Formats: sequence, structure tokens, C-alpha cells
Amino acid sequence: MRYKCTLTDPQIFTQNAVDQVLKVIESDKSKISSQFSLVKNDIQHVLIPFIGIRVMSQFVVPPKLWAAATESEQSAFNQSFLEFIINLYSSPLKSFSNQTIQVYPSRSSWQTQQRVQINSIIHNPDAGSSNADIPVSFILQKNDCSWQFIDFVVDNISALANIQSQIQSILHNIDNPKLSDLTDVIKKHNASSAT
Repeated sequence: MRYKCTLTDPQIFTQNAVDQVLKVIESDKSKISSQFSLVKNDIQHVLIPFIGIRVMSQFVVPPKLWAAATESEQSAFNQSFLEFIINLYSSPLKSFSNQTIQVYPSRSSWQTQQRVQINSIIHNPDAGSSNADIPVSFILQKNDCSWQFIDFVVDNISALANIQSQIQSILHNIDNPKLSDLTDVIKKHNASSAT
């Protein structure tokens, strides 16, 4: 008999991920300014199961470059790119204090969709009325019996589309680029942004 799983509502999935990150920030509050690298490690530990890093990697890397790479080269890129994504989205959390995040239900019939968009608002009561709310959308893709985050849209700008554009610029300046070249560039960036 084949096991049939029940897929979680993507709003609940997203709220769970958000709540876990906020819990890390709350429990690590005393370390945020002085030891943010430790906080970032805690956030990474929480987020890894939620992120579809392979899907994200294959979106930002040209298909021919990805196909020409060995499995170990792909794995090395995934690891470096995951660290890059965590760094990118952890940094704003340094100044997180009284903000709250409201996650909204999916606008589509998510049970039949492979991908869904979940909208949220970051409420920042300390910022004043002009920029108190920041819209953030999460793009989720079905993965067996669960969901994975595969993109983040902030103020209508896709994180992956932005990163893809940056990667194209990097590759344009490398003769006969390989995936390992791109991994090296991302590793250097991760090292320089480590705090």
C-alpha cells in the first residue's frame, strides 16, 4: 500500500518558518550586535530544511554551466550559495527589534499548484508612517509532501532574478567559466561579508 501524505497549507508552512527565525532572534537578542555570526549560524540551522537551494542554484546558473559541472562541483556551489542567501537575508535582522511579520493566505487554490506565492508584511512601528510596512512575498515550490522556499520578492524585486543578473555579469568577465569559478567568487564574497 502506497503512503499518501498530506501537504501543509503554504501559509502555515511560511508562518512556521518565520516564527522559528523570530524565536532565534528573540533568544539571541544579546548577541545580535556583538556576535552576529553566531546568530547567523542559528538562523542558518533553522532555515536549511525550508530552502530549496538546488532549485535556486539551477535558476541563477546558466543551464550549460550547471550541466557541465560534476556532482561534487554542484554540491560545492549549493553549499556556498546557501551561505550567500543566508547572509543576504540575515543582515537586515541585525536591526530587527519591534517588528512583526504578518503572513497572508495564498490567493490561489494551492492544493493543485506546483508553486505558490505567499505574501507577507513586515510591520515596523518604530520607522514612522512613511516606511513602516515592507511587503515581502515568498515563492514556494512543492517538494514531495512539503514546500520549499525558492525565491523572495521584496518591494516587487525578485531576489533570484537580481542574483541571476549579477552572476551573468561575473561570468561575462571570466574566460571559459566553470561552475567552480563561480563557487570561488561566492566563497570570497561570503568570507568578506562574514561578521
